[in-house]
Amino acid sequence: MFVGVMCCFLAGCALGRAPQVQVMDDIPIEQSDEAMRVEFLFEFTNPHDSPIELRELTYRVHVDGRSVYTGRRAAQATLPALGTTSLTVPAVIPIERIGEATDYNISGRLIYIRPGVVPQLLRDIGLPRPRVSFAHADRAHWTTAEVINP
Repeated sequence: MFVGVMCCFLAGCALGRAPQVQVMDDIPIEQSDEAMRVEFLFEFTNPHDSPIELRELTYRVHVDGRSVYTGRRAAQATLPALGTTSLTVPAVIPIERIGEATDYNISGRLIYIRPGVVPQLLRDIGLPRPRVSFAHADRAHWTTAEVINP
């Protein structure tokens, strides 16, 4: 029990606050008769004075309450100390789910690695990498007139 309490204490001290994850935009890219490819622009903010390694972003897109796309993206980026970085991820939305105004939700999690000896020790003993969840809901106006690359 003592070991478990110590691990939780060390994890809290070593990991601190998680990076912030925000969905900044949804951009329709191309469309066929069956589907539209939309890219979601994410912005990650590091609240720490040391860099954070972004590892993996997993996400799910719901349109009008129905799951329409699940994705996984290797982030493979370093979030600079007290800085921000952007990343886009795709989703393919069935055309029958798109109307003049489309309510959507994108949610998921970001797995990241904090530098330092204590976080490395926690990884070495098999504790999972830290992760932060996110969720964003909006109403999009994806129409063929907005498609960038028809």
